[in-house]
Parts: sequence; C-alpha cells; structure tokens
Amino acid sequence: MNIARPAFLKLTDKVNLRYQKSGDGPPLILLHTIRTQIEYFRSLAPLLAEKFTVYAVDMPGHGFSSVDTSQQYDEPYLRWGIAEFLKTLDLRDVTMVGESIGAVIALTVASEVPERIKAVYAFNPYDYETRYGDGIRRGNGGWEGLHEHASRRASVAATQREPGDHQRRREPAHDWHQLAAYVSVGVQRPRTPARERVRRRHREREPLLRAARTAHSLARPEPRQHVMLRL
Repeated sequence: MNIARPAFLKLTDKVNLRYQKSGDGPPLILLHTIRTQIEYFRSLAPLLAEKFTVYAVDMPGHGFSSVDTSQQYDEPYLRWGIAEFLKTLDLRDVTMVGESIGAVIALTVASEVPERIKAVYAFNPYDYETRYGDGIRRGNGGWEGLHEHASRRASVAATQREPGDHQRRREPAHDWHQLAAYVSVGVQRPRTPARERVRRRHREREPLLRAARTAHSLARPEPRQHVMLRL
C-alpha cells in the first residue's frame, strides 16, 4: 500500500491545505469533524486505501492547514476550499466521505461540483449554523492570536513531528472496519429492526411534539412588570 507523507496543496497565496494520500484506485476524499485533522482517520484511511486512492484533508483553518484571518470560516468558505482542492488536483469520479461537519461539507461540495462527484457518504451530519465559524475562532485562540498560532503550527509541520498523545486520544471509538465496508461495497447502512422502531416512534411523535410546542408558545404568559418602591 502506498502511503505518502502529509503534503500541502497551495490554493491561493493565503490558503494551503494539508492532506495525506494513500492507496491506489478511484479517488476518495475524507473530511474530518470540527476542530480535528487528518489523523482523525488514521485507522480508517488504510482500510479504504485497499480499494481507493484516499485523500485525507485538513479543512481550512483546521489541523495544519493555513489560517486566513480575513475569512469567517463559514460553510461557503469551507465548501470553497474543498471544491478548489478537487479542481486543483483535477479529481473526477470522486467519492466524498465525511463525518459531522465534514459530512455537511461533503454534501455541499457535491452540489457545488456535481460533475466531479460519484458518491457521497455523510455520517452523523452536523446541523450547520452561524455559530460554527465562531467556534473555529475560539478553538484557534481568538483572531488576535491566529498569526502566532499559525506560525507555531508551521514550525511544527516543518519538523514533520508525529502527532502527540493529545491528538491520538481524539481518535473516535468507531467500528472503522464496518464503516469502510459500507463505503467500499457502495451500500447504505443497513436498517435493523431496532433502528426502524426508533424511526417509526419519531415519525409518530413528531406531530404531537409540534402541536405541544405551538401550544406552549401561545400559552406563554406576558413578562411580569416589576416595580421598585423606595421607602
């Protein structure tokens, strides 16, 4: 199996994305969760590399990819970064695999460049909202500290230091073999009887929950007026 060292792909003068390429076969992109990096997939990538050419990518502002302080790191910006990654490497018939926010970006990139996408596997998609960009800002120590943070990360990347224990602990406790099997054979996650019962209960309860929320909002009392008397 061919596993290359992590490399950087220059998109603009301010944006460089770190990625790691492994395996041989049709291209597959791995997109990680919020505030993690390509090492998140250290156990999954080798399994998929048996049938795909795997590109595990640090999304913009994550891992060792560059930080552009003029950006808000909202969904359109992250989508642009991954779409440009595909265009720069001229990848086609791509299988997109993402988890959490990576799943959302995989789906939106597929809508942005559908001519380059073959399939999308979105695991545990994150409900994207405006606060996510602020979460990246806080995770990177605030905009005022980003320059120092980026410089420190660049110096670490230059030494090719292996991920530390704090990064290894962030690897999820997934059954990566099962997930890789879903992607490799091109099937959806099987619906077990237990999962179907849960889905059916949610469908049955949704009208009641919606009616209860409406009734609660209508019955909400007006805020009390407090009057302070000085004696």
